[in-house]
Amino acid sequence: MILSITHDSHYIYETSVSLSQHLIYLRPRENSTQRLRRFDIKVSSGAMLSNVLDPLDNDLIQAFFPENSDRIDVHTSFEIETLNTNPFNFLLKDYAMNSPFVYEPVFDFALGPYLAPPFSDTQSVIKKWLAEHFRNPPKDTTEYITALLQLLFQRLSYRRREELGIQTSIETLNFGGGTCRDYAVLFVEICRHLGIAARFVSGYLYTPSGEEDLAVNSMHAWAEIYLPGAGWRGVDPTHGVWCDDCFVPVAHGAQAQSVNPVQGSYFSKKSIASKLESTVTVTRLD
Repeated sequence: MILSITHDSHYIYETSVSLSQHLIYLRPRENSTQRLRRFDIKVSSGAMLSNVLDPLDNDLIQAFFPENSDRIDVHTSFEIETLNTNPFNFLLKDYAMNSPFVYEPVFDFALGPYLAPPFSDTQSVIKKWLAEHFRNPPKDTTEYITALLQLLFQRLSYRRREELGIQTSIETLNFGGGTCRDYAVLFVEICRHLGIAARFVSGYLYTPSGEEDLAVNSMHAWAEIYLPGAGWRGVDPTHGVWCDDCFVPVAHGAQAQSVNPVQGSYFSKKSIASKLESTVTVTRLD
């Protein structure tokens, strides 16, 4: 599938401010599951841009602002070919066919950050919630993950929230729902509690015409889990599915905050108001 995606973000300040270096995670991955055909970015206020790979091999664009300004405009436009048509195109290693399983020692160093358990109070709440709602999970690992995805999809309610920040897993369970970011963080922490390596993913989602679009006018968030023999596999608890070629991953991290699309600060001698306006359009070309 070939997708055309445009993303406009406008950070508007009450008066002219000094701007720190900004980190921009908006350039999609390029690997065997997707090919980037074209990518353009424009950043206002005379920004100087620098492209680097961050510590996790994400494409990071750094923006430096030489002058004060009362706004930042970030525009990206790209075309991408997504190739992950069958999310179940894998063969698990024998020892990982059933859950729970234990990773081979060879994975300990690489997967360490993605197996770090949640804080003890979070683990206690997750353990209690799973004991109540996930009593007899399937043994087959693929079915096990699918059942866990469906559990969150069915038990929680999606709630759009415009303000910045991410709920804790305890808050998401207590509130009975949240945004895609909150779902993803909860799923990652549940997986780590269960001994499954998991990480947070930020990106875009194409929703065919006529289907409910929970990511309309915004980026989407989901998770990736590492399964021996399958590698990193995308899973979306917000929709209760394994990720296919409708998903366009941009950046991943052990912590959700590390891959926020645009990160930076502004400085002013007095407190001033600011606002963010953002629009995302995802169109299928083929």
